[in-house]
Amino acid sequence: MRGAEVARLLPEIMGRTNGNHTPLAAVLETMVSLLDPADRRLKQLDAWFDPYRAPDGMVPYLAAWVDLAWLPVRAEVGGEGLTTERLRALIAHAPRLAATRGTAAGLQHFLAIALDQPSIKVRDTDVGRPFHVVVELPAVAAADRRLADLIIRFEKPVHLTHEVSVV
Repeated sequence: MRGAEVARLLPEIMGRTNGNHTPLAAVLETMVSLLDPADRRLKQLDAWFDPYRAPDGMVPYLAAWVDLAWLPVRAEVGGEGLTTERLRALIAHAPRLAATRGTAAGLQHFLAIALDQPSIKVRDTDVGRPFHVVVELPAVAAADRRLADLIIRFEKPVHLTHEVSVV
């Protein structure tokens, strides 16, 4: 916002006294300089709500909005949990994940995004163990087995039992 734009917002009587090198012009320029940081932030406000453009500190807040705050985020490289980039992808896919929650396809899609492994399989084992699913992780995802188990516990229907196997 510029001084002239602020001056248009003033009552007419005050606007008439505005000119170069007047006390009112100095006050308006001071107002503009004080409002400029907030004005720049407001022009980029949409970025704060886009999971791919939001600052890293905003991502856990966005995750809470779409009921993903229970997911652990890695504190350091090589630690357990999701990377911030994986959490961003889950937030972006949250509407579809919510629509398919409780289904094998929904669980498979959730795990594929969270672990960045599209080859994860969710199999139903009707023979011998009703209401039991087996989640097959590829060998490259073996390090994320505990994370996969946590996700399965939260995302599967409560009446199902499950096991995680690495193939």
